[in-house]
Amino acid sequence: MKKIEELMNNKKSLMTLQGCLEEDINKAENELGVKFSEEYKEYLKTYGVVSFQGHELTGICNFDRLNVVNVTMQERLTVPEVNCNWYVIECLNIDDITIWQDETGGIYQVSPDMDPEKIFDSFYEYLESI
Repeated sequence: MKKIEELMNNKKSLMTLQGCLEEDINKAENELGVKFSEEYKEYLKTYGVVSFQGHELTGICNFDRLNVVNVTMQERLTVPEVNCNWYVIECLNIDDITIWQDETGGIYQVSPDMDPEKIFDSFYEYLESI
């Protein structure tokens, strides 16, 4: 299995913050009532949050628009039929599309006008595609 760093090393214009601690991850999971996938936890521990090539992935940080807790809570209000065990990994800002993940790693594309669609089986696959 590839590591997050291997995937990120190929991203142009990569900007990151400092990775976060396990206690920060546990707090975020508790606030959302979810369990993050192991690969998302690896990403959080390594980077906290990232931005590259026009993509801004959620994470644990002090920026409301990138903080996974804030973004997920806001998006749950926008699309209430989304599974309550999912969390947002990216807001695409195109047609109100958001990318969500479940604790097993599945990646879903959601917008207010469509049913959730599973697009990848893992965070790694999603990162490879963008």
